[in-house]
Amino acid sequence: MGTGISTLTITVQFSVNSISPSSGSIFGGTQLTIIGTGFPQGYAQILSVNIGGKAWCNVVSMTATEVICNIEQGAYQGVNLSVLVMLRIQLQAVLCATCYFTFDSNLVPKITQN
Repeated sequence: MGTGISTLTITVQFSVNSISPSSGSIFGGTQLTIIGTGFPQGYAQILSVNIGGKAWCNVVSMTATEVICNIEQGAYQGVNLSVLVMLRIQLQAVLCATCYFTFDSNLVPKITQN
């Protein structure tokens, strides 16, 4: 008689369609919204978001169609640069060819005295 044990492999297919906003301060701290499909709900701990291979975006919430994360501070400090956003769930990574985020020195908050 068999043991009745079998292996089931589940593959999650997801895609990234857009990001918002498309630019933020060179010092980081921008909250980024990633819109797509097939994001596995309840698995934020295995999701990582990378901005241009250097900056990480810390996930604060996730649904099947939206990921919200905060871009870490200081990764591209002092550099105006447009970079691709990559979403990775364990070993599967997805790039959106039109999902560029620009680190812009003009978006640094300025304090003035009256």
